[in-house]
Amino acid sequence: MIFNGELAPGQRVTEEAVADLLGVSRTPVRNLLPMLALQGLLLPAGRRGFAVRAFSDKESWEALELGLLLEGQAARMLATGGASAHVLSALEACLAIQIPHFAVAMRKRKLRIYT
Repeated sequence: MIFNGELAPGQRVTEEAVADLLGVSRTPVRNLLPMLALQGLLLPAGRRGFAVRAFSDKESWEALELGLLLEGQAARMLATGGASAHVLSALEACLAIQIPHFAVAMRKRKLRIYT
């Protein structure tokens, strides 16, 4: 909800509102919000609430660069070490979610990812 923009930077986040959005009781949300604050995604706001943390352009670029480095290293390790059928299945599932048009093209051509 934070990463996809449903909760905007600076927006107050309460247990009740998040529980309603997720359709769950307040208890798991009560445990989750402080953990998100410890991870730097929320900031304490008011007596019992939180607000979504705003990230600077520099922080966003640094996170993107780090993600790209990790993805590159993971691809390198996979390319040199091979992949199990389980890993290949998980990769195909990711493709189906992230790149639907690519997954459709693969199915039409009866293609699969191989090591």
